[in-house]
Amino acid sequence: MNNALILFAKTPIPNFSKTRLIHPFTAEQSAEFYSASLMDVYDTMQDSSEFDLWFGIAPENFDKKLFPLKLESENYFFQEGEDLGKRMLNAFQILFDKGYKKVVIIGSDFPHISDKTIEIAFNNLTNCDCVIGPAIDGGYYLIGLNKIKESIFKNIDWSTEKVYQQTLEKARQNNIKIKNLEKQYDVDSVTEIRKLYVDLQEMDSSLKKFPKNVWQFLQKYKNIFL
Repeated sequence: MNNALILFAKTPIPNFSKTRLIHPFTAEQSAEFYSASLMDVYDTMQDSSEFDLWFGIAPENFDKKLFPLKLESENYFFQEGEDLGKRMLNAFQILFDKGYKKVVIIGSDFPHISDKTIEIAFNNLTNCDCVIGPAIDGGYYLIGLNKIKESIFKNIDWSTEKVYQQTLEKARQNNIKIKNLEKQYDVDSVTEIRKLYVDLQEMDSSLKKFPKNVWQFLQKYKNIFL
């Protein structure tokens, strides 16, 4: 297998995961949403024959017993680095060192992501250096490489609305060819929770890839965010 997908993930612990959802949700409910989202992203990606699926786990507060998915020694590693850029760069290096030719990283807060999006990302890496999925909030929900490109991870204002544009500028300065995917939203706020609820209402819930765990969460707590 030449392709690897890395799912960046945390242990769903209150006051550690999805803290920006706290108020009106409780810390426990926010962690519950994160757990549901993580499971749905995994369910969407796990059966693909197009790539090997890996977990890049945040080492902070890691508890294998509380992690909602089964981790095997051959399918996960711990993130390393003082900021998100370093952690992604190191994750890419780990998988390239294992012999993969194309590597894509996604987060766990995009439960409505489709496997088609991942397929497009890998296909684009045949003809460009980097593929990126811009997020509506100014960041990105996906990034993929076919070789290490350190410059696009350095001197970026992580967790701000500047991330995507700064990344594009770094790519331009270093002659890195980027292909953009469709702009999407990840779920970091109550406003996005509401949007997700509306969008899922319009989907066929009987579909295999429907994010059923998040949908159950939204049904359970809709009196809080509606």
